[in-house]
Amino acid sequence: MAGQGYGGGDIWRFRLEYSQDTQRAGPPSTVLKIVRPSPLMRSDSGYVVREAHCYADGLFDQLTPVLSVPKAYHITVEPSQDECWIWLEDVGEHAFQRMWTLPTLEKAMRGIAHLHAQWWERTAELERLSFLFPRGLALYQGHYTEQFKKVFAAMDSHREAAAISKVYTAERRDLLLKLQDIEDVVYPELDGLPQTLLHQDFIPPNVAFVDERMTLIDWAYAGPGTPGAELCVVSFLADMDLVLEDTIPNLDELLVETLWQALRKEHTLPIRFADVQRGYQLSYVLRTSSLFTLAAFMGFLLGHTVPGERLELSNVEGWLQRSEAVQERVGFPGNLSEQGPNASVKSQLKRFHVSC
Repeated sequence: MAGQGYGGGDIWRFRLEYSQDTQRAGPPSTVLKIVRPSPLMRSDSGYVVREAHCYADGLFDQLTPVLSVPKAYHITVEPSQDECWIWLEDVGEHAFQRMWTLPTLEKAMRGIAHLHAQWWERTAELERLSFLFPRGLALYQGHYTEQFKKVFAAMDSHREAAAISKVYTAERRDLLLKLQDIEDVVYPELDGLPQTLLHQDFIPPNVAFVDERMTLIDWAYAGPGTPGAELCVVSFLADMDLVLEDTIPNLDELLVETLWQALRKEHTLPIRFADVQRGYQLSYVLRTSSLFTLAAFMGFLLGHTVPGERLELSNVEGWLQRSEAVQERVGFPGNLSEQGPNASVKSQLKRFHVSC
């Protein structure tokens, strides 16, 4: 059985049979993950081998009984082919859910808090793990500014350019480019918040539940950051109806509250609700610029959003409207310019005259 990963590469499941004279039979099945360069991560030289390093260099050695990763039976790096092969424990295809219910979402949030608690404020140790994603927040790390311009130029020459321009208006395009410009302004405030290890691709396809244990897969984006930043992708995709079975009112507040409760009350960590909330708000601003353009890049230029799904222009407008509603709920840009404790953030936002 084979499948394609969202970021490139392949996933294979092998059913194993053993001869009768085998003294010690192994597992009934195993999963082969083949990691290849992702077109979305061209400037990330460590992308292909990051998960292999996570296994080989001890990142998972101290996981709690509540949180686990699949065992890695064998790892092969093929530099000549720019591939990494990881033979993994098969936790079972039915352990994964494409969509979460509210109880499952809350359970997953408590599970990810175990990862944050394990690496809480171990900044010096994380800095020594040079294979980790260098900036533990913005998935595409700000190198998309020129790519944005190429995508927009491709839209203008597209056969449906007139219709596309009604969705990706000049105002929206201008905002996307300005969001990239404020990345280095927002980071100093993010760096001042509590730091830990983030998974950074915390979505249903990467989370399995077996009995009472949560298993996390796909560590290609793992890196240091502040806990609230972990919430951005699931929040954004929820507004595109891609990860939750039902619409959840006040999702932002629920995400922040659930993670904070787990960190503060279950793990007794010295973090304020405002710290989680602020990390979420600031990181959402940066993530939005990348995810807006991801929809355009994968949709209009490649013809699909996720493997096997076509993208209709009418859907994109709905997604953008909902994501803009999320921006409004988290207070962007007013919350940045009015409440942020970092004076440079305020001055830089005024310089760019960002407005919705």
